[in-house]
Amino acid sequence: MPPRPPPTVEAGIWLYAGSVEGYYVGERIRIVVEFEETTTVEGSPRLAIQIGDHVRLADFSPWIEDDFPPERPSFLQRFDYEVRADDEDLDGISIPADAFDFSEGAILNAAGVEIEVEITAVAPKRDSPNAIEPGEALDTHRVLGQPEPRVCTDERERALNHSQFINEWVGTPFRVDMIRNFPDPFTEADLVDLLDAVGHLDEKIERQVGYRILEEGDVIPLPEGLPPNWNTDEQRHRRTCPLPREPGHIQGFYMNDTNHGSPSAGAQANSRCGDFCFLRPMVERWRGGREYDGVTLHEIFHLFGFVHSDDYDFLARGQGVPMSVSLTRADAPDAVAVTWSDIDTLRCVLSEGG
Repeated sequence: MPPRPPPTVEAGIWLYAGSVEGYYVGERIRIVVEFEETTTVEGSPRLAIQIGDHVRLADFSPWIEDDFPPERPSFLQRFDYEVRADDEDLDGISIPADAFDFSEGAILNAAGVEIEVEITAVAPKRDSPNAIEPGEALDTHRVLGQPEPRVCTDERERALNHSQFINEWVGTPFRVDMIRNFPDPFTEADLVDLLDAVGHLDEKIERQVGYRILEEGDVIPLPEGLPPNWNTDEQRHRRTCPLPREPGHIQGFYMNDTNHGSPSAGAQANSRCGDFCFLRPMVERWRGGREYDGVTLHEIFHLFGFVHSDDYDFLARGQGVPMSVSLTRADAPDAVAVTWSDIDTLRCVLSEGG
């Protein structure tokens, strides 16, 4: 009697939106497969994506604990591909109907049985209603490989108009520490994770521009001698800068207050003080996981004179240089939120040697 074929499960695919321009070398194409039933993964299955003339394999990327809303993760599996220098697809990538490669792993149904997967639709980004047939190009997800660096013009001047902290750049990496004053439910491990994002960005910057701008520091104790209630009024903090700090040093800490201009904001940078803080609303919605890594890096880029991609008034006045859309949203682990174009602009703001 011939063996029974594995059951087939239908699945749809969506991709996290990349930067406005497309994916550059070193950036991650993140693909989420949404199954019609609960699945688990055995080993390391991969997913094929068509990039120009090449078929590339995206690796299985397991969810980090608590880094996705808990109500649906059993239906969702994630795959990542890091763009190479020779990857280029100006028409946008495509994902074939038979994209799964099970040579190094398998996907199992709730009964623990290996399944075949039938891809039924591909969406350009999460929750997009404009699903397309497998194999059609996703022109909103162009791959640009390694373009020529920009010719620097007025980026440093514009950044200085937004943040005088840039004047502390002397060509040696800015050290970033995290102060241990966070309340529950933050743990020491959470703070280490937030700092690890700085190390990932340090490596990413050095690979792209050839020199270092950041240095991952430590979780450090609260300095002695601070005035009472030093971290309960964000406006007073910006005026008085109570934390002792050496030039070239960046510190992250907890502020038991809200941003008075944007009460739901989770964090903010204080360029006059050379520090950044996580605010009460972020602690209230904290559930762990590295999706908040992007918040750490978002605030550090504010110190470097970057403003949100949609801060049109600032930009029209020549104040600041724009972040990518990805970094503006700041919702990705490691240094994924920081794009090639963010680092290319940073090179013009903080040139080698100071």
